[in-house]
Amino acid sequence: METHCLPAQTLLHHSRYAIEGVLGTGGFGITYLCLDQLQQRKVAVKEYFPLGAEREGGAVSAGRFGAADFQAGLRRFQREARVLAALQHPHIVRVHEFFCERETAYLVSEFVEGEVLASYHQDWLAPIVSALAAVHGQGLVHGDVKPANILVQPNGRPVLIDFGCSRPSHTEPTACLVSHGYSPPEQYTGQSLAPASDQYALAATWVHIHSGSPPPDALQRLSGAVLPSLPRAVSRALALDPQQRWPDLDAFLGAFQAPPELPAQSGWVRSLVGGANWLAAGGEDRQVRLWSTDDWQLRLLGKHDGWINALVLGDERLYSLGTDRFLHGYQLASGELLFRTRLKNVPQCAARQGDDLWIGDDRGLVQRVQATSGELLESWQAAPAAITCLAVWETLLACNGHNDRISLWTLPDFELLEKLKGHQGPVKCLSTFQDVLYSGAGDRRLLRWDWREGRSDEVGRTQGTPWAIWADQNGLFSADGAKKVLWWSAQGPRLLGEHTGEVRCLAPAIGGLAAAGQDGQIRLHSLPSRRSEANIAT
Repeated sequence: METHCLPAQTLLHHSRYAIEGVLGTGGFGITYLCLDQLQQRKVAVKEYFPLGAEREGGAVSAGRFGAADFQAGLRRFQREARVLAALQHPHIVRVHEFFCERETAYLVSEFVEGEVLASYHQDWLAPIVSALAAVHGQGLVHGDVKPANILVQPNGRPVLIDFGCSRPSHTEPTACLVSHGYSPPEQYTGQSLAPASDQYALAATWVHIHSGSPPPDALQRLSGAVLPSLPRAVSRALALDPQQRWPDLDAFLGAFQAPPELPAQSGWVRSLVGGANWLAAGGEDRQVRLWSTDDWQLRLLGKHDGWINALVLGDERLYSLGTDRFLHGYQLASGELLFRTRLKNVPQCAARQGDDLWIGDDRGLVQRVQATSGELLESWQAAPAAITCLAVWETLLACNGHNDRISLWTLPDFELLEKLKGHQGPVKCLSTFQDVLYSGAGDRRLLRWDWREGRSDEVGRTQGTPWAIWADQNGLFSADGAKKVLWWSAQGPRLLGEHTGEVRCLAPAIGGLAAAGQDGQIRLHSLPSRRSEANIAT
């Protein structure tokens, strides 16, 4: 379609708009960056130019698109442009005017300067839900919700743009091109679109922002591809059958509400582990607690004869390790105790990779345990003192136990690769994401490591000792002795919440972050799209 674009300096609408360049092309139009010579401002001007149309002497003709379809689409473009022009919403691109010339139609809207929605942008979901609700209230659907069509302005305002696929809901079949990974199945099969179609695309956008890529394409899912583990709010919105999705966008947004408060328990929470569907906690009361994030019903899986120091989540399994020197393996779905293994020393921390559990203990040993059976396979002396944190990725294991240094070991041969020196205090916590190692220590510094070169750079400094860190696509999160949970994003530190006691553990949970520690409370911090918090007592 680029060859059919009008050249720069072309004048439109009685010479008011001067084309400066092309902003983008799509299945139904070309969007130009123009100078409004009357108002002396930049605007976006969308020309109705469906795929297959042609330009003859400056005028637009139906070409291969077909005359009847061209005229029907032109009438729809005009009708919907008038509806959009009447919408006044802070998170919808503002339409200035509409005009016809060159045998086609043009929509003039504000030129939104900003970045395409990305993982580090905050508080975008509720505003876009509000914008889509306004569109649906006018009897339209957007038809192409995806990160590229949500721009975030420098002041943080998310704006929904590109209504090129918008159309009246329920009334006519879809002729819009699809966006793979975002478009619902009904958009592939020529069915009419409805608000539920935008709900599907919005949920797919949420998945992209939180995981780095959209969910499997709808056609792939119809052929058997399965969704990754997702919060219930998102997985239901991605139902292949529109009737199985949330009744409206308010219900979809409401499904992100925090879980209910539960009766408080005594003692520290010493370990948390979680994901999209499960959250588990353990600590000084010795009880393994498990919640399904579908209904937040508490299950008590078992009890140790000592404090629970570590929890690990595996494929349909949960592992707990206590000061009683036992490793328990549970079946998540049934809560059944699968095995109970006696360890050599008191376990302090653990991580899982594939079929192996890696356990650090109070005597500086790292033990490798078979995850399905609990069989102790081997162990080696990895440090002269207690190993209280470790991280495993690819064929590497990092652990503390050498005061201010981090030992980096190769797996499975247990060769010491390097001792990383960068902190001026005992290392307290480790985390990895995409081959990057992060650490926190008693010097209150958070470091990001180029471990291949043995170099580090400082992410930031906490007010109290950082006891736990978690890294993912959103950035780095820390929990510290100053009772704070911080988010270290590209824009700098942000306080997610304060607890009434030291915060000792972090875990991902339902699209956010769970934190707990001295006060016995688990607090769920939602990010980056919502600013609310809730308490769950353990």
